[in-house]
Amino acid sequence: MNGPEGDALQRIIKATSCPVLALSATIGNAIQLRDWFGKVRNEHLGDAPPEDVILEEYSARFINLQRYVTTESDGKDGKKKIKLVKLHPVAAMTPERLQNEPDLVAALSMTPNDMMDLWKRMRAIFPASALEDLDNPDNFFKQYVDDSNRITLDQTKEYEAHLKKRLASLSKSHPEIYERLRVAQIPPPLQSKPDVSDTLYEVIMQLKKQELLPAVAFQLNTYGAFNMFKTLLARLESEQIAEYPDYRKDLVKTAREKAQLRKVAAGKASRENAAEAEEDAKSGFTDESLVQEDTTRPHEKYVLPPAGKRLNYSEVEDIIADMKKSGEKVDIDHALIRGLRRGIAIYTNEVGFSCYRRQVQMLAQKGRLAVVFSDAALAYGVNMPFRTCVFCGDMGEELTPLIALQMQGRAGRRGMDVQGNILYLGMEWPYIENLMLGQINHVTGKQPRYPIMALQHALAAANDPGDFSHFIHEPDGEPTPFASAIRKMQRSQNCFPTVTEEQVQWMASTTLEEFTQGKENQDYMDVSRSVIQALGYVHEDNTLAMDHNVLTMVWEMHDNLPEAVHLQAILDQLFLRFCYNKTKSYKDSDSTQNEFLSVLLHVVDRVPCREGEESLQQVLRVSASENGRALSDEAISLWLDTEALLQKQRDLIESLECSQEDKNRMHLVLPPASEKGEFGPPLDKGVYEMLTFKQKGFREEQSSERRNELKDRIVSLGQICLIAHNNIQQPHGKYDALEVHFRRLFSNIKYSVADMMNQLTNQEDVTEV
Repeated sequence: MNGPEGDALQRIIKATSCPVLALSATIGNAIQLRDWFGKVRNEHLGDAPPEDVILEEYSARFINLQRYVTTESDGKDGKKKIKLVKLHPVAAMTPERLQNEPDLVAALSMTPNDMMDLWKRMRAIFPASALEDLDNPDNFFKQYVDDSNRITLDQTKEYEAHLKKRLASLSKSHPEIYERLRVAQIPPPLQSKPDVSDTLYEVIMQLKKQELLPAVAFQLNTYGAFNMFKTLLARLESEQIAEYPDYRKDLVKTAREKAQLRKVAAGKASRENAAEAEEDAKSGFTDESLVQEDTTRPHEKYVLPPAGKRLNYSEVEDIIADMKKSGEKVDIDHALIRGLRRGIAIYTNEVGFSCYRRQVQMLAQKGRLAVVFSDAALAYGVNMPFRTCVFCGDMGEELTPLIALQMQGRAGRRGMDVQGNILYLGMEWPYIENLMLGQINHVTGKQPRYPIMALQHALAAANDPGDFSHFIHEPDGEPTPFASAIRKMQRSQNCFPTVTEEQVQWMASTTLEEFTQGKENQDYMDVSRSVIQALGYVHEDNTLAMDHNVLTMVWEMHDNLPEAVHLQAILDQLFLRFCYNKTKSYKDSDSTQNEFLSVLLHVVDRVPCREGEESLQQVLRVSASENGRALSDEAISLWLDTEALLQKQRDLIESLECSQEDKNRMHLVLPPASEKGEFGPPLDKGVYEMLTFKQKGFREEQSSERRNELKDRIVSLGQICLIAHNNIQQPHGKYDALEVHFRRLFSNIKYSVADMMNQLTNQEDVTEV
């Protein structure tokens, strides 16, 4: 509920009066959350007897995770040598934390190996008089075990709690000795590296050697995750070439020999010899009989999964066929397919290649992939048999303790493995320590209220045939086909989909955050109603004052509230400029589409221009540039018209009777010009260039951070176009003629994203002959 969809989740819980089962692995204030659920539930019951909400808590993990870091040295052969070093939790248990922050120390779970190692070190460093009989695990477990001498997980947790209690005591009675014990567990100096691709191959091979695969490797930068996948694939292929340079040639030779034997057996042998066959191949004539042989099979030494888990040729062909059916153009030589054959895959939140992601899910579920690279896509709620979680590089503030806790929870799943491991790669000790100590966040919820939330009720009433005073689809009381269809749907359903007055009041009432702070707020819906009236969306009686399809677009875009409110403000301008009395050839021209894009980006892609680069205004010839290009009067006029509308909307928002916080949520991130006739702040040209120049992916000099940023902005623009198109093209709309422009722009964005994905996912096969 603290996450990206937490606001919607809170509204659903508050508006739904059915039984609810809420599950989570990471709640720091479970009792407080239970009381909030109880309050919501009893609000729904009204005058009925109140009901209790049941809280069930379980604190122990089925498998405690073994932590590792890596050390790097130069081998005798000149190659890098990577060693996995166990990281003991006691390194983070400073005397201050043991005495003053027991909750933090309790979260530093230890594996049985950690406990045994700690006991041996305690016995070796502390005087015998300082130790107790129960410090010895043999003595401690004697009080629990029966004749079978088996120890349960709960009993090991009790021993862990006993050891931590004793460490707290020893850190006071023998502080110098304890500090020697703790410091000895701090890992050797580690280097912080955002990109760990250069050591990834050696690390993965070390994990394979120690039987710590399958692994899920996390890098929150999507392009960074793809780069690691491609780097590991290229290294596996180059190492194969170095050790077995003729392996692929031998496969082809063997395939030809078998094909020739089949021809002889079938009575089809000709006098062509190997040299003639080779000449035919060079000329483009291929022997179809070779298709029956797998000549692209990687060498087994450089395939990461164990022998029984590897993909065979027919399985790979089935995957390719499924992907082609879904419009994902790949072949046996594509990097994604080559990766699957070597047991590595990439799974991210990236758009495109959805069929490939489904295949990765199924293969990982069966344990047939040794390494899966991911951004945050596999961090939450994934139950796959990963034995190790690898944190790949310093991810800065993006990697919060909460996300890290979710990520490491993917390793050592109950019923799938008997061990779980965490590997911190490319991180310094203070950064690792912060992740280890990360407390579970208190669930206070993302803010569920937004200034135009009353619009949802107005739209629901406008589409409810049972609400005679607000229903809009029967003008002058005359039935229309659309109204008849809605009434028919209402009669056929036990519960017509609408939002009642009571439900909107529930949704706008005291939030979870306010509840945790002991506050009450029941007035927000009145504030929201005044906002949508002042914006001109509804009349005083809550009937729609603006085009229905425009308002549904605005409401659907409430997660991007500034863009929604300001896009509505320029729709008249867009309609008059690009649709009114315009010919089909004008609407279909590329120059019109580029002009339409420039106006849209002016409103919804307000990112400041990068220092030292040309701005969007300069590219459009609105403002002067260093190359001395002539300015365009038409472009200047269009830009100033749009800027004036943005200024007018800014002034309207400032005049609203609501809090400044709500006003700021509607204002553009980068405000328009302060004075009439000014061009406003210089905007970034990146998205405009990508879409108008029809770039086939990114330029070589663009960094992964820049690529990630541009990709996110283009995808966001595509989502806005999708919502705008799907709403304004509905029947009876005032602006339905704009549909063609949003549709064409969305199509261009789709192709641009496809080009990005093709560039991102593919690379040459160095083993090809």
